Amino acid sequence: MLAAARAHGVRLGVAYYRHHYPVVARLRQLLASGELGQPVLAQVQAFEPFDVPPDHLRAWFLRRAEAGGGPMADFGCHRIEVLLDLLGPVAEAQGFPDNLRFRERDVEDTFVARLRFRSGAVALLSVTHAVHERRDTLEIFGTRGSAHVGVLNQGDLRVVTPGGGREERHPPHPNLHQPLVEDFVAAIREGREPAVTGEVGLEVTRVLARLYGR
Repeated sequence: MLAAARAHGVRLGVAYYRHHYPVVARLRQLLASGELGQPVLAQVQAFEPFDVPPDHLRAWFLRRAEAGGGPMADFGCHRIEVLLDLLGPVAEAQGFPDNLRFRERDVEDTFVARLRFRSGAVALLSVTHAVHERRDTLEIFGTRGSAHVGVLNQGDLRVVTPGGGREERHPPHPNLHQPLVEDFVAAIREGREPAVTGEVGLEVTRVLARLYGR
C-alpha cells in the first residue's frame, strides 16, 4: 500500500482515530513538559464483551482468516498506536493470547501484551471479549507524577504529582471519527501527510505481528 501510494502520488492514512482525541494531545503535552518526569510504566485496559451468533454482521471478527486475530487485532491495535505516539518506538514485544471463556473460538478472547520501548518505559496492554465489565483505561506512571484516563472515549483525566492531584476534562468530538476525516481532507488539500500515516499503520502492524508470533 505504501509503495502504491508513492508510485501514484496519493496520500495514505490509517483510521486510528484516537490519535486525534484531545486527551491524547494533553498527555503528549504532559510528557513533553516533563511534569510527569521520565515515563516508567503505562497500563491500558480495553474490555468489550462480544459474543454474537455466526450469522451476525460482525461475526467475521471471530474468524481468523478474515480478522487476523481477536480483540488485540480488532481494538488493541488502536491502543498500540496511542502508546507508540506517546512513548515512541517499541524495542520488545511479548504477547500472551488465550481463550479463557470461548474455548472453541477461532481467535483469542483475551490477550495481554508487554511492550518495552526504546526509551526504557514498559507498557502492559490487556484486551478481552470474555468479561462482563466494560473498561477503557489508560494510565501513565512517571518518575515525578502520573496521568490517569478513566475512559479514553470520554476524556476525563486525573494528574497526580507531589504537589497533589487535579482533574481535567478533554472530551472527544461528538463524532469520534470526524477529526481524523477532517485531517485527511486537509492533508490532501494542503499537499501534506495526514497525522496518521501509512508508516504509522505499518509500525502498528509490525508490533501486532510480533505479539502474535508471526
